[in-house]
Amino acid sequence: MKELSCGRKHYVVLNKENKLMVWGNVFKEKAVAETNGFGLYYGDSLFEGHKIRELSMKYSIFGALVDN
Repeated sequence: MKELSCGRKHYVVLNKENKLMVWGNVFKEKAVAETNGFGLYYGDSLFEGHKIRELSMKYSIFGALVDN
């Protein structure tokens, strides 16, 4: 695990491979896979190939700082 961000009824875990494990409705895209209630998302496809540097979440609002 590289980073954990949580909001109200939402959790996002970022690993070193730029993959996100998400619990709650954070993205409108469908998860690639689901494990233990967490949806798997590839950060590369969500952010056009950019590496996620930092996550932020307040209530149900998600933000990510990505490298260009």
